[in-house]
Amino acid sequence: VAVAEGRLRDADALIRELRQEFGAMARERLDEMGVLLSRLGAGRDDDALRDLRRNAHGLAGSGGSVGLPEVTRIARQLEGECRRRLESGEVPGDGDLAAWTAALGALRTALLGEGPA
Repeated sequence: VAVAEGRLRDADALIRELRQEFGAMARERLDEMGVLLSRLGAGRDDDALRDLRRNAHGLAGSGGSVGLPEVTRIARQLEGECRRRLESGEVPGDGDLAAWTAALGALRTALLGEGPA
């Protein structure tokens, strides 16, 4: 029993360490996503939309890896919306940008315990 408890403590410590490392990476990614949303607010920018989709995709996968299903859910939704706009050629409207900004705030809260930047 003592060996099993020791392994559980080691696993818990590893998970905490992974989440800390993930948090640092996530902060950078979220900051970048905020810049990309600003670029999209200034007009059509397919590169920014592609990069926003790529960042959301990365967060979706990473969120699942560190046990944050809410992050995965929000990021997958954002990724899908970006992909749909890229495939259709439709320019994101003000409503899209407002929803995506809210999603970014929800991701920031879920990942870092912070409100929107």
